[in-house]
Amino acid sequence: MYLNNLSEQQKNLFIDICVHTANVDGNFSDDEKHLIKQFCEEMDIDVRYEANKSVDDAVDALLEISSQTELKIILIELISLILADNKFDRFEEQFMNRFTEKIRLSQDDYSEIFDTIKQLVSIYTKINLFIFED
Repeated sequence: MYLNNLSEQQKNLFIDICVHTANVDGNFSDDEKHLIKQFCEEMDIDVRYEANKSVDDAVDALLEISSQTELKIILIELISLILADNKFDRFEEQFMNRFTEKIRLSQDDYSEIFDTIKQLVSIYTKINLFIFED
């Protein structure tokens, strides 16, 4: 939703992190690929499902060039990505906890926005079922 606010470099680093995030549980689902494709289209960059940088290098580079607002935008979109396949396992949880720590967001703030995004995903699912139901 807010990804167009990112610079070209941030957009590409974000996709690197998305690819790693989607693979962290060992299952790069079609739902995750579809959402990454939507991210790329929103940002007007080439669609890709392979990372150019390691996750640590991508996160460190983002930290150097991003404001706290931009990091929050990235966090929100990463949460939606990990919820795309309707699974949230311990590997994804560990990954998100490390990312949250690196961007210096409190656990309370993370929990609040995670719950909000989870509710939003549920609402969108219900809307889609209503619209596209036979």
